[in-house]
Amino acid sequence: MKTTLVILASVLLIAGMVGISIAETQQAVTASVSINGAASITISNSTLTFGNVDADDGDKVPTENPLTVTIDSNTVYNVKTASDDTAFTGPGTLNDEQLKWATTLEGTYTGYDTTEVTVTTGSAGGGNHDLYHKLTVPAGTTAGSYNLPITLTVTA
Repeated sequence: MKTTLVILASVLLIAGMVGISIAETQQAVTASVSINGAASITISNSTLTFGNVDADDGDKVPTENPLTVTIDSNTVYNVKTASDDTAFTGPGTLNDEQLKWATTLEGTYTGYDTTEVTVTTGSAGGGNHDLYHKLTVPAGTTAGSYNLPITLTVTA
């Protein structure tokens, strides 16, 4: 019995010295998400008003010059424009190329076309972009009211 107590005491003493620990395990988890690019466009005016003009009297500018295009975007974006038709609707012929745009007042003006072209690009956060216009009415253009829908598009 004395031997049993000594052995038991020795085991308890060794267990106390070594210590018994409970194993703990961990495993990491990674959260993953992909945020889609998004952009929106707001235009300062929905009409370019040239008023009453004379044919063959130089370039005319609208009262809403420039149009301010405001972009809100969380990624890189492109602003594009195009005319919706090859000519103004009206009593005579006035081609879409007669309406021109530029990104600065004194810049190079580009005639509208039905093929989209890039006006400007930007980065996340968006910004304001000016779009200037002028119209040339050739001599001999039939008197009357003319309209040409144009489209501005932002892509992210």
